[in-house]
Amino acid sequence: MDAIDAARLRDSAELRARLISITQSHQVYPNGFADLGSTVGYQPYIEQEAGVATAVNEALAQDYDGLIRFAPAWPVDWT
Repeated sequence: MDAIDAARLRDSAELRARLISITQSHQVYPNGFADLGSTVGYQPYIEQEAGVATAVNEALAQDYDGLIRFAPAWPVDWT
């Protein structure tokens, strides 16, 4: 949820750091599934990829307080 919160707060540096962190820490299966123990186990889960998808969506477009914002947390200098 940290990446989602960073996107909603329009903090692109924190968003990038959290997306990289959760992917490196938990995504261990070749199909993109994650494991809480950071090793391949018996119960892969999709919550990590759902969190990434939601954070990216929030970084690209937001609709709060009657105003639509495009790319509020998506920096141009990500390389």
